[in-house]
Amino acid sequence: MTSVGLTPKEFFGEGGELSRLHPRYEYRRVQEEMSEAIREAIERSEILMVEAGTGVGKSLAYLYPFCLWAKEKGRKVAISTGTKTLQKQLMEKDIPFLVEKAGLPIRAELCVGIGNYLCLYRLARAGEQGLFLSKESARQYRKIEDWATETESGLQLDLDFTPRGDVWGAVKAESDFCLWRKCPFFAECFYQQAKARREKADLLVMNHHLFFANLAVGGAILPQFKAVVLDEAHLLEEIATEFLGFEVSNYRIPNLLGYLYSLRSGKGFLPSRIEDDVVLESWRELIEELQELNTEFFSELKDKWKKVYRTVRLKETGFAEDILSGPLEELEERLKDLRGMMTDEESGVELNTYISRCGKIREELQAIMTMEDDETVYWYSRETHGRRIRQTLHMAPIEVGEYLQTLLWDKFSPVILTSATISTRGDFSYLRKRLGLESCKELRLSSPFDYENRVMLYTDPRIPDPGRQREEYEERIIQDIGRLILLTRGGVFVLFTSFRMLNKAYERLAGPLADFGCLRQGDKDRYHLLEEFRRHPESVLFGTTSFWQGVDVPGESLKCVIIAKIPFAVPDDPVTEARIDFIKEKDGDPFREYQIPRAIIMLRQGFGRLMRSKSDYGIVAILDPRLRTRGYGREFFSSLPPCRVTSQLAHLDSFLKKVRGENSSLIEY
Repeated sequence: MTSVGLTPKEFFGEGGELSRLHPRYEYRRVQEEMSEAIREAIERSEILMVEAGTGVGKSLAYLYPFCLWAKEKGRKVAISTGTKTLQKQLMEKDIPFLVEKAGLPIRAELCVGIGNYLCLYRLARAGEQGLFLSKESARQYRKIEDWATETESGLQLDLDFTPRGDVWGAVKAESDFCLWRKCPFFAECFYQQAKARREKADLLVMNHHLFFANLAVGGAILPQFKAVVLDEAHLLEEIATEFLGFEVSNYRIPNLLGYLYSLRSGKGFLPSRIEDDVVLESWRELIEELQELNTEFFSELKDKWKKVYRTVRLKETGFAEDILSGPLEELEERLKDLRGMMTDEESGVELNTYISRCGKIREELQAIMTMEDDETVYWYSRETHGRRIRQTLHMAPIEVGEYLQTLLWDKFSPVILTSATISTRGDFSYLRKRLGLESCKELRLSSPFDYENRVMLYTDPRIPDPGRQREEYEERIIQDIGRLILLTRGGVFVLFTSFRMLNKAYERLAGPLADFGCLRQGDKDRYHLLEEFRRHPESVLFGTTSFWQGVDVPGESLKCVIIAKIPFAVPDDPVTEARIDFIKEKDGDPFREYQIPRAIIMLRQGFGRLMRSKSDYGIVAILDPRLRTRGYGREFFSSLPPCRVTSQLAHLDSFLKKVRGENSSLIEY
């Protein structure tokens, strides 16, 4: 039996094909409505924005009509997501269901960037050139050598360890290093095999980063497609901003120089090609000079902004002397002079890669130093990772709408944008304007979950105002967090807007609440923190931005989400500050036009962590009194799912007793 040819109504409708294929399926009118709207958008080659609340079943709702269209028209569909969690759901659950149960003859391929694949040629060259000086790097290289003979995918994520940056950087596939058909390992190449599978696929599943990387190079990375689904569309603006800009870090030049001539080992591309000791010495001097100048340049930046915690916006030229562009240009020209010496094609390709990278660093550094584009934001950042300090100069467009209009909306159709959080105040205009969509069809579908009976919102207007009484506010919410953890018996996400407050709360509460098992973002990677949280239903996870969205923990493991503060973007974040200034210059109101809507979407994402299935229940606590004491608080309330609200902990206890069917008493903290 095949479902090919059935309309969305016949497939998703009450008593329809899906209910026959899936005995536990419960009819959802909103899922049928979404799929039918997408079918119409496909037929008319339209752009459609769909807000589909949690539980709508949006992935099947768009997959079904696009699968039919792909087979009928013989065209590819790009499905881009914001998180790995959703990619995994699509590839391991939803698409196999449509293929195996519904009988749709669809091929899907998970697409990841080229840098995720091992390059067998670079693996061999890294061994020949002896790039790894530390024992740990050399040990990891040998492990990858052994793994290369066993792996079928060649994907880094299939390694049983996380390789150091210098190791993977030396052996991963990169487009500008690739010899393509002239590579001696072409037939065995993991990336080329993946590309061949993509060409045969109907559905190309990827993340937003790869989607925009492909757009930025004119579609050179992926097979051609016209139809696009952008799931988790609320993330598009920030990811597009990242890919339409660039950065120069204190590691970028040393990494390039290390490939050319490692001063520590005396090995690299140049020593392996140049036999004349005098000539090689002149190269060593140039490499050493550029290394020293890079160190001097970034040391001056560090001294200039000693008190900068993370970032500082650059508003005027002259913030540093450009002592790097000249030597980079000299390096580039001297590398070009070597072209006639290359006796084999592999060496010529590798040399051209170094020339290209050298030129790109110089051009991007000069663009940041001269700051000629008025519609671009420039900034400096500094991060500490153990003993390593990463310093970076950045530039990015302030607004991405015009770029997306040209690169995306004018070139592709049909396009579906969907997320559980697209609207603010029930309106789509904020995200539509931010993404440069002048007009499109819109559809808003509420969640079928019973929020009114299964969720209670705690918010107390008596909590001190965080903007006016910071110390009192922080003291009060730490106490409330402790009370709520005890009240719910664990199974809690505590979401903060800053690491400072996260660490303060964790350090105060982790000891007294040790029996629950307190987990802190940063102590382990995100994946392992979530795995541990799921394994122990009584545990508590303290997190910031990355845990507000894209996290799926259904069931008893998560019974309470505590949101410390309304997630307004930090106003001195360089990109946020530039966008605020840009709106002011146009006589707009940045607080109402940008800051409030953006915070509403983020708050809705945090709220949405609680209810991931129909049987879920629990408490959402928003410990920011401004939700009740400021006029704009009503806008946040109106954007949340309808549920009962209280400012009394006793009411929360009664609610939990009722929903659990228990006779527990209020636990005092």
